[in-house]
Amino acid sequence: MKDGEGSGLSIAIGSCSEVETWISYAFDLEYITQAQRDEWLQSYARIYGMLVNLREKLR
Repeated sequence: MKDGEGSGLSIAIGSCSEVETWISYAFDLEYITQAQRDEWLQSYARIYGMLVNLREKLR
């Protein structure tokens, strides 16, 4: 990967991590149920993993 390439991917990975925090906030403030939290965290983990794998393949 050349300098500057993948910066959008880095932003996507950072944003994905931010979503994990918002999921926790939503649960802690009782906006979502435990089941919703678990489902969303599973989706988060899948998406985060795909982004990390993509970054590794682009290196």
